[in-house]
Amino acid sequence: MGRVNVVGFHPTDGNTIYIGTPAGGLWKSTNGGSSWNPMTDALASIGVSGIAVDHSAPETVYILTGDGDGGDTRSIGVMKSIDGGATWASTGLSWNVTQNFRGYKLLMHPTDSNTMLVVTNGGIYKTTDGWNTSSNVRSGS
Repeated sequence: MGRVNVVGFHPTDGNTIYIGTPAGGLWKSTNGGSSWNPMTDALASIGVSGIAVDHSAPETVYILTGDGDGGDTRSIGVMKSIDGGATWASTGLSWNVTQNFRGYKLLMHPTDSNTMLVVTNGGIYKTTDGWNTSSNVRSGS
């Protein structure tokens, strides 16, 4: 038993579902939830509080790391996978665990998958280039 922070869905395959947990990382099901596979065991901070699946390239998945709700894990920023979650890379929005960022929400624009927002205790961050760069558009918690 455990808490789930967020659920993400593949845009065209109803059997592919992602869940993000506060301290157990990202999990993926390809059979409608009958079984689950861990996708982030190799990451330094395995809490997940946001998931965005690219609607135009569904193998591209973004996660906001950390646990904003309970603070079980701190965020290391937004991670990106281009192979459905098998491997992960840091993006231009990253920080160290010692900076004590807590991530709360990751949102992708409904028609422009390069435009996203992240809500943290350090403000709201926006990208228009898929997290290559970002700006803090609203500071504060």
